Amino acid sequence: MTSKEIYLAGGCFWGTEHFFKQIAGVIATETGFANGHTDAADRAVIDRVYSEEQTKYAEPLVVEREPLQNFYPADEYHQDYLDKNPDGYCHLPKALFDYARRARKRIEVVAAVIVDADGRVFATQRGYGDWKDWWEFPGGKMETGESRAEALKREIREELDAEIEVGELMRTINYDYPNFHLTMHCFRCRLMGGVTLREHEAAQWLAPSELNSVQWLPADEEIIETLRSIG
Repeated sequence: MTSKEIYLAGGCFWGTEHFFKQIAGVIATETGFANGHTDAADRAVIDRVYSEEQTKYAEPLVVEREPLQNFYPADEYHQDYLDKNPDGYCHLPKALFDYARRARKRIEVVAAVIVDADGRVFATQRGYGDWKDWWEFPGGKMETGESRAEALKREIREELDAEIEVGELMRTINYDYPNFHLTMHCFRCRLMGGVTLREHEAAQWLAPSELNSVQWLPADEEIIETLRSIG
């Protein structure tokens, strides 16, 4: 994953930090004290936007566009302040934070929590993408017109060349990944026959005592917590 570090100035750095944390693609934030920062490659774009904004006002804009000279991280009290103090004082209205969250890409999927007669859980290992080698429950996106159960049966045929019996909805998980918000509907399922891996690089049956033996995707980890709680 390619990333870039940028510096942004705001009158309320508690609110500025919290706003940008809600935006898709932001993977880490830190508050501190500095003047503004302008990369040479970005200067033309910044100057163009600055000029466009200036036409809206009679008085000169007072926004610093000089290269960064110093940056001093704020103490721990100020880091992630609004996460630690949700009702803390902030100059920015909370509606702005909701606006940033709504702009995040949203993905809705279904997942099969396949459990056998011995209580073992079927886990699959991703073979591609940013989360390659992490473990997950098989499943995927719903297509237009499909019910959740229909989508899940289709995904299992495509991924595992297998048939399943779809049971109860165990839990719906909402999780914020760096680049998108995931809504995952997790169903308890029963496998009807054998499997052939078509997309994953590995799979295994895990007894309840073995659930911690693999590295689960963050959203899937929440289902592991549910499985632990019900035994």
